[in-house]
Amino acid sequence: MNVMTAKVVNENLLRELSQQAALNPRLRINYNLHDSLDEPCQRVINAVEPGSYIRPHRHFLVPKPELFVPITGKVVLIFFSDIGEIEQAFVLGGDSQVRAVDVPVGVWHTAISLEKGSVFLEVKPGPFVPLDVNDFAPWAPVPETQEVALYMQKIEDEWRYHE
Repeated sequence: MNVMTAKVVNENLLRELSQQAALNPRLRINYNLHDSLDEPCQRVINAVEPGSYIRPHRHFLVPKPELFVPITGKVVLIFFSDIGEIEQAFVLGGDSQVRAVDVPVGVWHTAISLEKGSVFLEVKPGPFVPLDVNDFAPWAPVPETQEVALYMQKIEDEWRYHE
């Protein structure tokens, strides 16, 4: 019998990941539950702090759906039209009734942390393939540019207005 070592997600791991995310310049950190980027199912714990910018993107050129499941804290998952208008927003975690969101192939999306210590599980088909430059939204600023803070404030205001 081959005994495998399970990867366990517990409060200590979540706290550690959130602390690492808070210290990371990008204000987020990933923890892979899968052992290899070649695995057919990619399972990632994402610790994302308020202020982290996840550039809107889609999984179109290498088509992949993506499942988001909140673990701690609170995030908003935003879907955009092809011209960058907010089409839907889903608050996950906290007192939200939304327990998970499955992002269809090709849908522009981003996630924004609404609370410190926000962590979610992301599941998508493998193997891992980095996003093509054409799968990043052309209407959203490139990370680490001056436009990011203004853009993030704009989309946060817009989704809250439609909430």
